[in-house]
Amino acid sequence: MEKRKVLKASKVAAWLSTPSDKGQDLYRERAERAKKLGIALVDVGISKANLSRLQDREPLYGLLWDGREMQRFLVPSVHALYDRTNMTDPEQDLVDNLIAALQAKNVRPVNGRALRTLCYDKWDTYLALEKSGIDMPETELYNPEKVAAFIQEFPIVFLKPRSASHGDGQIVVKAQGGYFVVKAVQEHRCGSAGKASEVIQSLIVSPEAYIMQEGIRPDTTEGSRKYDIRSLWQRGTEGRLSETCFYLRVAAPGADHTNITHAKTPGEARDPRIVFSGDYEGAAKLIHAQGKRIISALTKTETVGEIGIDFVFSEGDFELFNLELNTKPGSNALRQFAQQDPYWRRRLEAFLTKPLSYLDYIIETYS
Repeated sequence: MEKRKVLKASKVAAWLSTPSDKGQDLYRERAERAKKLGIALVDVGISKANLSRLQDREPLYGLLWDGREMQRFLVPSVHALYDRTNMTDPEQDLVDNLIAALQAKNVRPVNGRALRTLCYDKWDTYLALEKSGIDMPETELYNPEKVAAFIQEFPIVFLKPRSASHGDGQIVVKAQGGYFVVKAVQEHRCGSAGKASEVIQSLIVSPEAYIMQEGIRPDTTEGSRKYDIRSLWQRGTEGRLSETCFYLRVAAPGADHTNITHAKTPGEARDPRIVFSGDYEGAAKLIHAQGKRIISALTKTETVGEIGIDFVFSEGDFELFNLELNTKPGSNALRQFAQQDPYWRRRLEAFLTKPLSYLDYIIETYS
């Protein structure tokens, strides 16, 4: 077995992510930028061995990208944590225990685990923001006995898993010309709300894991394509939290969801400066102001280091509603834009480096 060297660095941050090729690429990209700040960003991995070593006060096993290859190290101390794990990781209990053990050693994370859990559960998100007066679509826990009444109350209803992403598992119900159209993998045309309710019940395996949500009739772009807005907020230098950028996610023609990574009908990212054109400044002010309200509500109880906020403008009155929160926002849209536009290259670089500057701030302030 290859002997591990002991890592000798004054600033060490742990990187924790669900194993994947993409995750490794993202780690290497950030590790090179962290090095410029004097931080050794170490991939500590999700392992029982590392949990045992934390509990026994032994150095962690870690991998560090040196610009050419991954080097194996023993890591005596960690000062901050960048948690980029999936909340659906098959080893979720192990992840939670690793993070709890690190935090017990006063290792501070970019995003607290409590925040990540709150934002991953759509019902918990709704309760937290609605309580703070944030405009949200009407939402209830799924109830087979109430679903017929709920779908009659609104022209469109989304039934969503409480904990899922990319539009997975969603059921859309629309009232159309005296019928109720229930759309999941297949489309069902039902002559009554009762019949639609029966179809919905047959599609939902775990009723306790779903919510019923009013579908806001959204503003549209050309070709009546629906869109929503992803606003990215991150802490950076001196721990300051600010909006990094926002962009549009435009649904595929005829689709109701806007997720750009949806497996079957992916949407596409659009530059808001082009789509909003002359209305860009006004839209940007509204989005920024609503983002600040949400951040203010969250930071009363949680530490927010990095978050994506999803909004939708309602059709006609242009009212802004919050849809969801994401504590592991991706960079696919920014990378697409950055290929052509220097503005977006700067936004992408800010997206990648701000959390690292925040790690530096955590280390300098609390270590």
